[in-house]
Amino acid sequence: VCHENCLWFKFKNSNVIYGIVYIPPEGSHYSSLEIFNVIGSNIVDISAQIENVSFVILGDFNARSNTMSDFVNIDPYISNVSLDNITSHTLSMNNLVELGFPIDRFSGDECFVNNYGYRLVDMCKAFGLAIGNGRCGKDMYVGKCTCKGTSLVDYVLLSPCNFPCVFDFEVLDFDPILSDAHCCISFKFSIKNIELLQNASDVDTDIDNVECIVEKPIWDNCAKNKF
Repeated sequence: VCHENCLWFKFKNSNVIYGIVYIPPEGSHYSSLEIFNVIGSNIVDISAQIENVSFVILGDFNARSNTMSDFVNIDPYISNVSLDNITSHTLSMNNLVELGFPIDRFSGDECFVNNYGYRLVDMCKAFGLAIGNGRCGKDMYVGKCTCKGTSLVDYVLLSPCNFPCVFDFEVLDFDPILSDAHCCISFKFSIKNIELLQNASDVDTDIDNVECIVEKPIWDNCAKNKF
């Protein structure tokens, strides 16, 4: 499963799938609402391949969603309707409160909601994802803007079961060395078997596996003054 706007990868012996997303700005030459449909199709395809799969999806979505709800609140008195998937997601979201995470969203971007923003929250509702911004770490109850100090367009989307695995979530101050307009989102994600991180060959850059691994340099924030 692959697409030019989203890179998917996983660690062996794990059912957590990671997605890195970039969606061009709304109104630009390369913008398209169809990209959200493609990401949704990828999620469906991956879910069909891996049992009990969960997701961590992050990147620049160029979506302004204000504090719109990212899950469907089901009336407990509604009956005679088959809503198993939605009800399951609602119960998972309610479990966040017991784990110390807020259900309500918080965002420093309280301006308009663009078309991408509506599609983002619709995608979360459809596939059982929750927005980590404003709910985790130092960004809890904040929802710090990620672009030019005025908009929140960079997100971390998580399956609710993955929230307890997130540590030190923080939107860093803007650094012109790293981006022309965006702030970095820094967080740690804990996996059960740390040995998986010690060998680059344990990383699948494609859900169907690949024959080679491309090694890429990783930026060391402590060395930024040297450059």
